[in-house]
Amino acid sequence: MASILDLAKYHEDLAELFFRHQTALLDGKVPAARAALQAYRKALARHILDEEEFLMPVYQAKARITPGGDVRLFKGDHVNLLKSVDEYEARMEGLDASKPDWQRKLLALLDEETRHKHILDHHDQRERSLFFPALDQALDEGARAELLSRCTLRAAGL
Repeated sequence: MASILDLAKYHEDLAELFFRHQTALLDGKVPAARAALQAYRKALARHILDEEEFLMPVYQAKARITPGGDVRLFKGDHVNLLKSVDEYEARMEGLDASKPDWQRKLLALLDEETRHKHILDHHDQRERSLFFPALDQALDEGARAELLSRCTLRAAGL
């Protein structure tokens, strides 16, 4: 049986991409960390587009929206997540593992990235507990399968 909750798998894929970015930073491989962050941002933007283009209109039209599940909250998270990744990419411009201030700058960036991970975790929990289940309840099997296929086709690039 198709479940919209299956899309949470992409959240795990996104977390893995971000992990690759952070481990490359820890290894002092700034170009690899930058490339991983860019790949993460691209995949995150694609997933957000799926949610906002395909899922949210159906959610607003057919689902029972409970407290904490307002679309504006999810979209606000999306804006904050993308904005923070752009900020991290800009901050990486000054990173150089051969410079004496490398460790200080690295720790400052990792501290900032912790905020991103907290937003992402909270967002994921709300989607898993409110957004995805509400869509599952509002749609029949055929509609769920069709909606999932639209998202899966685009997400194949993760």
